[in-house]
Amino acid sequence: MATNRTVKNYFPGSTMDIVIDLATSHGGYFEFEICQRNSFDIIESEQCFTKLKFVDGSYRKSIPHDHSAEGLKTMSLMMPEDLRECRACVLRWNYHAGNNWGKCPDGTTGMGCGPQELYRNCADISIGYQMDRTPDRLPVRTRKLRQRWATYGDRVKRNSDSGKAL
Repeated sequence: MATNRTVKNYFPGSTMDIVIDLATSHGGYFEFEICQRNSFDIIESEQCFTKLKFVDGSYRKSIPHDHSAEGLKTMSLMMPEDLRECRACVLRWNYHAGNNWGKCPDGTTGMGCGPQELYRNCADISIGYQMDRTPDRLPVRTRKLRQRWATYGDRVKRNSDSGKAL
């Protein structure tokens, strides 16, 4: 459900680190898109979304179809340099799974070919816009989530330093 709460401001051309907790790998690939809006009153359409590049210049990240892809995955995206101000951008994550058997474009059949599942999630962000929110003035739920993730991140780091699994 959309809450129309901008969670973070980015600057044109800056990088955005994304962390995804992949419980089960279905193969396939990740893509990220952005829809430029300057008001929450504007409803985004499919035509509004444009693909974002990863820092390596690609538009998608392949996910292996095995257990090595499971767990926390960090990747970095580039914010468009030509997008100077966007007060109510929608960041959309697409996970195109690749675990169904189907017909491939070359006429053969195989895993990851044909119709596949699509998982999506969105977040409201801003670009080049000065948000009037300091960490103390963020909604309580946002502060609690940030505190919980900070604690989780510390726990992951401590356990990885000691060689213990979570």
